[in-house]
Amino acid sequence: MHYKATSKAIGYDGFAPEVKVFDILTDNNITIWYYAEPEYEIVQPTAVPANQEANLMIKTDFKWEINNKEKIIAHGNFTCRFMSFDGKKVVFTNATILTYPVGDEGDPNTVSCKSPKWDLSGGLLREENIRVDVSINGVDYSGDRTILISENLDVYKIVPLCGPNEGSTRVKIIGTGFKQKEEISVKWGVIITRPLDKQALFDFVYNEAEFE
Repeated sequence: MHYKATSKAIGYDGFAPEVKVFDILTDNNITIWYYAEPEYEIVQPTAVPANQEANLMIKTDFKWEINNKEKIIAHGNFTCRFMSFDGKKVVFTNATILTYPVGDEGDPNTVSCKSPKWDLSGGLLREENIRVDVSINGVDYSGDRTILISENLDVYKIVPLCGPNEGSTRVKIIGTGFKQKEEISVKWGVIITRPLDKQALFDFVYNEAEFE
């Protein structure tokens, strides 16, 4: 039943639906609640590699001035739906709500879920825009946000494979998925470099014989 048709009668308080057959009503104590649909705003990151399950943060106005936070947290079935624009491919992932940035105080303001691994049409496409929607109850979805699924993030070759401990050796890392809008860094053991200059990235035709 649509909330707008019953809001004057029941508001947002819980109630127990009953089934009527032959003028006889059931008598149960299963309580359900209405909620005002949240507004899903910014999705970060805006692009993810097709072969990775990346953490997505969706900034959300949960309308806590209206909605019952305790009930939504206790009974919500949070999920994200990822769908191609032609509607032929749909993938669901579990979601949760949290306060972000982590460590901040206050009510939850973010939906967090993982992006699914996505087949870019058998490798014929290098990227694809898809829709992202969110559900509180696992049935009704809204949001209609968009993210970009980019080519696979992979490393195929690193040369050279050794260098003096003084550092400063120029290393060539050959792979795919590096040319993103997001910052690119390299992790050396436990050390993560500052973001690379995008001008240091270039297209490369890999020839295995060149490195034998």
